[in-house]
Amino acid sequence: MAELPLQMAILELRFPGDPWVETVRGKFYQRIRSDFPEVHVPIIQPSQATALQPYQFSAPTQNRIISVSIHSFAYMVRGEQYRSFQDFKSDFDKYFGVFRDEYTQLDGLTRIGLRYVNHLPLERDSLGFIIKTPLLLPKLSDKPQRNLALVSESLEGLGLLRIYVNSNEPLPSPQQWPHDRILLDFDYSFEGSVYQSIPLERLDEYTQEAHDVTKNVLRQMVDSKYLEEVGIL
Repeated sequence: MAELPLQMAILELRFPGDPWVETVRGKFYQRIRSDFPEVHVPIIQPSQATALQPYQFSAPTQNRIISVSIHSFAYMVRGEQYRSFQDFKSDFDKYFGVFRDEYTQLDGLTRIGLRYVNHLPLERDSLGFIIKTPLLLPKLSDKPQRNLALVSESLEGLGLLRIYVNSNEPLPSPQQWPHDRILLDFDYSFEGSVYQSIPLERLDEYTQEAHDVTKNVLRQMVDSKYLEEVGIL
């Protein structure tokens, strides 16, 4: 089987900013410390708001990370640590449940975002890219495409799907081709606001839709033979 394309999966929730989160962050960490023993304090840039930058609690191999700030909670896994969406969501629910036990003031969300970052083989033979782009670009010769970069945003279902695709920039010498990866980044989100928040009761519904829509788009964009090879179809 070929190497699985998924490099990173992130489920991030945002909510109205509340300094009280900083008072319970330590209690939350003590309860997850056995799974996430490493603490990474944010490095602040001059233009950044300090309280909005998350603390990161990491597993020893850094293949699982929980991030917490006064207005966000996120769970991230890398590579083979992602076994299935059901397992990923189950782990998220476990740790988010601990967070809600400590931060009891959370009533609603301002954003739900599910992101998948993939690295795909970048083919440069006569078949062209492994990604099927909807753009109808002029064909000036019978030679394969060299590079691809695009950003797309569209309303899908109840949310907004952002797709970012980028291959490596061409090197000065054509003899140095091929680059071996192309980035395929999906970010599906639902937006609320401080005054009209997303009910927590709809979290499961929204995250399932985010996963289903993203997987369907992946199947439409990526060569089916490759997806069969990595066991996605």
